Amino acid sequence: DKPVFGEQGGFGAIQIVARYSKIYLGSEFQDETGATGTNHVREYAGAINWYPNEHARFSVMYSNIEYGGERVVLAGGTSVDDENVWIIRFQVDF
Repeated sequence: DKPVFGEQGGFGAIQIVARYSKIYLGSEFQDETGATGTNHVREYAGAINWYPNEHARFSVMYSNIEYGGERVVLAGGTSVDDENVWIIRFQVDF
């Protein structure tokens, strides 16, 4: 209803987010499932969220994904070393 800051409104709220995650699947996983490709992945991500009021959010996120071990091979035969991803989104809550 009312903007986040003040009775008359204002700029809203800013949120800064950072994340680090990793997964390591031992060689047993590949041996038992027959999976191929990398067995460990690391991700570094950061985002800025802007809440102009309590019902809306604008978000910009950057993520760097690093694959360790063997290369990741996609269905078309293309191999991927690392990935850089930008995600821009707008959400409305009602």
